[in-house]
Amino acid sequence: YYLLVVYYGWTKRRIKKVERLFYTIPISYALITATFAVAANLIGPVEWTCWIKPPEYFVDGAEPTPIQSQFKSIQWIALFIPVWICMIYVSIIFTNLYKKMRALEIKMERYDPGINPSTMPIRIDGGERRSIGMEDSVNQRGAATSTHSTAKNSQRIAVQGMLYVLAFYLTYLFPTITSITLITTGKAYFPIQFLDTFFIPLQGFWNCCIYLRPSIQKHRESHPNDSICTAILYVVIGHDNDHD
Repeated sequence: YYLLVVYYGWTKRRIKKVERLFYTIPISYALITATFAVAANLIGPVEWTCWIKPPEYFVDGAEPTPIQSQFKSIQWIALFIPVWICMIYVSIIFTNLYKKMRALEIKMERYDPGINPSTMPIRIDGGERRSIGMEDSVNQRGAATSTHSTAKNSQRIAVQGMLYVLAFYLTYLFPTITSITLITTGKAYFPIQFLDTFFIPLQGFWNCCIYLRPSIQKHRESHPNDSICTAILYVVIGHDNDHD
């Protein structure tokens, strides 16, 4: 969404046409993989989580089926490969959003709406040198203000998108390190596993904080005397009597 809106400049109307795909693809993938895993009796407790279990986690004496014996390949297909593809993809998005944000910062500096008409350049008309008048400067000021507002809005959207990308990095960084150590050394180190188990359940929390961030900022701008806790309560719970 942020790549399409900020980098490629898609409008809300154009986004609406493909919005269903944003939900259909991840939900379908989750349902297909989960249904397959349950039907093949692959799901079970594995150390600290519930996941695709290896044969040693089966009931004693139980012989794994041909599908169950391929649990490593299924783990890679169901999780590791999609996650790493997503990490590469969001890295590309992160890079493009950063470049776009820098370009918007430069544009905002170039079209500063605080232009003083008295400092406008000299214009030559019929051989007569004179300063650009107020009427001309107002037109330029209006164009500059519009450009500045658009650039600032796009910058805010870009920052919001970059925060979602950083939350994704933070969530899957340590599981990725664990996967790499398991492949290269055959071992999983406790400190990395601890961070793994700590950050994975927090992905929804980070996304919630990022989602609420613009509303909290807007509330604090309109009520500068409110604390951050008051702003959070106001946004999460709703309007209170003091601000009606």
